[in-house]
Amino acid sequence: MKTVLIILALFSFSFLNAQYSKGKIYLKDETSLEGFVQIKDMQIVSFKINRKDTPVEYNHETINSVHVNNTKYEYVKSKNFDTPKLLSEMIQGKIKLYSFITFSTGGYSSNGISSGPQRIPYYYISVKDSLISVGSKFNKKQITVFNDCPSLVKKIKTKEFKKWDIYDIVEFYNEDCN
Repeated sequence: MKTVLIILALFSFSFLNAQYSKGKIYLKDETSLEGFVQIKDMQIVSFKINRKDTPVEYNHETINSVHVNNTKYEYVKSKNFDTPKLLSEMIQGKIKLYSFITFSTGGYSSNGISSGPQRIPYYYISVKDSLISVGSKFNKKQITVFNDCPSLVKKIKTKEFKKWDIYDIVEFYNEDCN
């Protein structure tokens, strides 16, 4: 029994440490810190230089961006949010594409089978200092963002680009419509 408890304790400690990933935070004073990073609720960044250190929490008031696992997270302001949110920057360019991933707890189908947790992406496009929520696909009103690029609008309307091809649409705009 004692060995089982020791093994469980070791697993729980390694699980707690696994929540932190190697990363780098970029502060507003133009300095940066390298260490271990944990992002909480897309608002708070918990940081420690060494795994055994006590974490220090940062937010949008002190940090510009965070780099973790080859992903850049940037605090983005929007009228849709009360405070700036830490969003994953997927595409840089004249138009930026950001994402925010959340997880549902899952549910049950009509035959009683559990669907398990689901990954739900939310996408935002940054255009001319405004942030547009596009969900997982474009609607007709959101396509007007690209009116200055008739070739792209045509590709969307003729379904060469599907409304859910957000990544490809933004990439095409940045490469071919500038």
